[in-house]
Amino acid sequence: MNASVFNLASLDSISSQGSISLEVFNRGWYHNVVYLGQEQDIPILTMTCPLSNVEGFKTGKLPLCAPSKEYANVLVKGLVEGGQFLEDEAIAYIKEASTRPI
Repeated sequence: MNASVFNLASLDSISSQGSISLEVFNRGWYHNVVYLGQEQDIPILTMTCPLSNVEGFKTGKLPLCAPSKEYANVLVKGLVEGGQFLEDEAIAYIKEASTRPI
């Protein structure tokens, strides 16, 4: 990430709070940065929608949609490289997960 968007103070905040919202990304869906833990002393982070939107998805106020083909490919690649699945298994997993209600 660009140092002007994310810095060590932000990382400390995420590590202690569990997540933070990056105001610079508020125009899009993914501005909530979530701390997932560490692997070999390297912080693991992901970006997602704000927790307030999750209820909207659950109630149908906000529509669910499958990831784009390009993003699904990134997810599959990560699952395969991480050793969780073979490629065919990862494709099936992403397809099933994207159609399951929250």
